[in-house]
Formats: sequence, structure tokens, C-alpha cells
Amino acid sequence: MIRKSFFLTLIALISLCLSYANARTGLTVIAHGFTPGGKISSEWTNFAKAIRKRAGKGSIFINDTQTGLWTPLDAENTNNPNDEVILVYDWAWASDNLKEGYLEACADHLFAILMAPPKELNLTDSKALLQRPKHFIGHSRGAILLTQVAHRLGYFFNNTISIDQMTLLDPHPAAPMGDCQLPGIVGTCPPPKNYAPQTLQIHLPQNVFRVDNYYRQDGVYEDVITDKVFGPYDGIPVMGITYNKVLNNETLTKGSTKMGGAHASIGTRWYYGTIDFENTFAHPINEEWYAQDSQYPAMGPKEKTGFYNSRLGGGPLPPLVPNTAKIKPMAPFNLIYNGLFDIERDLWKGNIPGWEKNGAGGGGNLQRDKSGNSALRLERSKINLRLNQDKQDFSRNHSIHYLPENFAGKDYYISLKYRVVNDVEGSNQLEVSFDQIDRQGNRTNVIIGQNITLDNSMTTWKEARLEVPRSIKGSVGSLRLTLLGDKNNRIVEIDEIRILAK
Repeated sequence: MIRKSFFLTLIALISLCLSYANARTGLTVIAHGFTPGGKISSEWTNFAKAIRKRAGKGSIFINDTQTGLWTPLDAENTNNPNDEVILVYDWAWASDNLKEGYLEACADHLFAILMAPPKELNLTDSKALLQRPKHFIGHSRGAILLTQVAHRLGYFFNNTISIDQMTLLDPHPAAPMGDCQLPGIVGTCPPPKNYAPQTLQIHLPQNVFRVDNYYRQDGVYEDVITDKVFGPYDGIPVMGITYNKVLNNETLTKGSTKMGGAHASIGTRWYYGTIDFENTFAHPINEEWYAQDSQYPAMGPKEKTGFYNSRLGGGPLPPLVPNTAKIKPMAPFNLIYNGLFDIERDLWKGNIPGWEKNGAGGGGNLQRDKSGNSALRLERSKINLRLNQDKQDFSRNHSIHYLPENFAGKDYYISLKYRVVNDVEGSNQLEVSFDQIDRQGNRTNVIIGQNITLDNSMTTWKEARLEVPRSIKGSVGSLRLTLLGDKNNRIVEIDEIRILAK
């Protein structure tokens, strides 16, 4: 009897240890900030590798900016979903665009592909990753991007999917790019010179449980050049939390990069040093940053700050954010992002937010009329001179996004406006469909509603309301617009694509 009791106790202890070990593994999501030149730095992928090293083993994936789906970072992945899964979100191509809209479009995309897990993990449930303990880490504008993803998770899933911890590294809503108009950014933006820290703050949604925020300020919110440093932008605090850790700007400036200064150093330099004590990947780190500082105690030592206070770091987690300090998750501005086509491409970048990269593609272009309204123009020409079939002017895909189960608790339809531009022989059809993505990354094209017949009498704007099949609601994919028919030089314009409640 004693022996049986001993073995039962032993089994219980082993089970407890195994459950603790499994509880430590989860999902880490990393988002970089403003990236000049549009190419993600290897320091961010090394950042992910350092976290995998701390976890002991795991898998790192990075999004392919063309297909929009996750791809393995290297051959060291275990591809075991029970190990730590680390996702690096690359939006460098959009982050340095000086027009508004790109951050929100990328937040839509990241939110969607969190429900399209890497096929290498062989998960049977598209939401399986979101059920795991989650740690979101964002730097600068990347921190703001992650707050917008948090709002989407809370809004669409009624706060049933939580973010266990969010680490913000010098979070900076960029005033020129319209970040200050996004949900949860409150206060004066840009703040005046020598402003108080609380002048501009982040108000997080209810589904974020714990937050640690590390930021520094030099008194000028968006300096262009200071002490021969380009872009030493200020971070801001989070409203209502005790874990706003102010770092010593003067100390961080020592040995920092000339591009971004202390602001850039917080992410892949200072915080990285709290993950990888040996600096395996030789990031430019100044050991003075981690010296004991009575005025700024969060600076160091490196083994007891930053990543230490996380699920994999081994230290105490940041305290829970009081519910009184959080807001109800807010809906995106438009569930088909930039379906109004009012956010046009930046000429020097050549991208249309929501309709370029991240699984988007095809042809067509934006046309602006005399009143200033923009619309997407598709054309079936008599002669096609393009070799790449994906670049035909008669079809255009939106970037990967989430098609909700319902809209504000109600069933919904897709509405759009269209008009025929030219007078030609023959008729055409406008097809609206959804490229639904399965767990292996394959696309299945599902027609939405009835095709719209186009003829020469449709020169004024008309509205179509299209019934969305039940089979694609609550799934991930991309909206597709296709002009069907013979090559008869037909031109059609499309505008005001919306999801509307019935």
C-alpha cells in the first residue's frame, strides 16, 4: 500500500513537472519598428534566435512579404507545436512609408495570419496558436502595431483570446503616418517641446493581461537630427500601469547607433542584452547600459531586468493591469481595409495599403476623378503584352485578412460600388470572390454572391450587395476582384467595398 502510494505520488510529481514545463512554452510574437530602406535587419531575426536559445528549443517563422504566409527562418526548428513558437513579423517594406494606412493594413494582416499557423507545425485547429500563453514584443511603431492586433483579437473574439504579456520597447506612434488616430492612442500628438510624459499615452484593451513598458524621452517627440543622430524619437507610457519603466536616455545614447540613437538601441541592443547574456550574435551592446542606476533602476543588471520579467525569463511577471486602466476593444475602421481606396500609393514606394504585398497582387490601378475620389480601375484589353499572368490588369487581390463570423453580432453582406468607364461592344462580368487559405497554405477560390453583368448602360455608380457563403465566414484569405469576359477593351471602376450588417 505504501509502495503504491509512493508511485502514485511520484507519478503526480512527474505530471506536475511536465505540466509546468509545458506551461512555460507558448507563443512569442515580435514586431520591429520604423525600418529605413524597407529591409528587416538581421538583428531582429537574431533577437528571435536568442529567445529560442533561452527556451531551450523551438521554432522560428517569419512572414513572406509576398505570399503573406509564415515560412521557417532556419533549419534549427523543431516544428514541434509543444515547443516555443516564435513569429517574427516583417513589415519593413511598409514601416518607413510616410503615408498613413500602412500600419493598420499590416495589423489586419498580422491578426489574420495568427490564425493561419505555419504548416510545418501540423496544427489541426487554425486558432491553436492563439490558445497558448502569448508574449507580444514590439519596438517603436511595432509596439503600436501590436496594440492594434490586440484590439482586433479582443473585438472579434469577444475578449476570449487574451494576450498574457505585452512588452513595449519605446512605443512610438508616428504623427506623420497617422498613428495617433489609431484606437487607444490618447493625448496631444505630437506633443510640444519639453512635454510631460503623460501628454501622450497608450490605452490598452481589456484582453491584455500584463504589460511591461520600457521607454525613454529627450523632450522632443520627433526630432529629425539631434547631436548628429537621425530620428531619436521618443517613447510614451501606458495609461494606468505601474510597470512603466523609464530608462536613462543619456546612458543609452552612449555607444548607440547614429540611426535612431537611444530609441533604436532599446530594442535589438538593450533589451536583447537581457535575453542573450553572452551576446551570441555580436550585437553592438554597451555594458554601461546595465550599470546600477538609482534614478533609473530598470536599466540593470541585465540578468534581472527586461526579458527576466517574462514567461521564459524566469523572473516575476509584471503585475496584472487593472481593469479600470483598460478600454473595450475597438473595431477596425473598415473590415475590408482601404476598400474605399482613399489611401493612395506613395509614388516613391509604389504600394497601395491593403492591396499590395502580404498575399495581395494582380493588376489595376487607382484613378482619381475631378472631385478627388479614388477608385480601383480594372481593364480587359484587346491585346495583353504582360508576360506575368499575376499582373493582368483585370484582376486584383486584397492582402490576407480575416473574414469575420459576424459583424457586431449580426449577419452581414459585402457591398461595393461599380461603374463602366468606356463604351465597347460586348458585355462583361465582375466577379467578387474570396481566396480561402487552408492549414497547408493552399487557396480555394469561393465566389461571393452573383457575378455582376456589365454593359454600356452602367456608366453611373451602382451598388451591389453580395451574399457571403457561410463556408468562408470566420476564415482567413483574401478578397479578389476579377473582370471576366472577352478581351474587348472593357474598363470598370470599383469603389466603397464594405462589410455591412444586415
